[in-house]
Amino acid sequence: MTLQQLETELKQLCPDTYKTAAPRKLTRFITWHQYNRETVRGDDRTALSLPKIQIDIYWQQRGDLLLDGVLMLLETFGAVYTLEDVTFDDELQRHRAIIQAVIL
Repeated sequence: MTLQQLETELKQLCPDTYKTAAPRKLTRFITWHQYNRETVRGDDRTALSLPKIQIDIYWQQRGDLLLDGVLMLLETFGAVYTLEDVTFDDELQRHRAIIQAVIL
């Protein structure tokens, strides 16, 4: 999956998907950004340089399945990810999930 494909798929889950930052008035949105690259070596010693990204998911409604949809999307495309945190952001008054992933 390329970063462009990732952004397209995220926008299908949530039209309010933005690279880096979103308008403050939104209550349900996704932001993402690339912050590094990771080099992975295969069995045949071929090295791949893969983008590392962070995805931040925000929502207000209890029972919102946006986080589940993003996790399912990453699993479908074989991305390696960790769900770093799920908290309530007092400043924005929204739930926030942080995912860090390596896009294959």
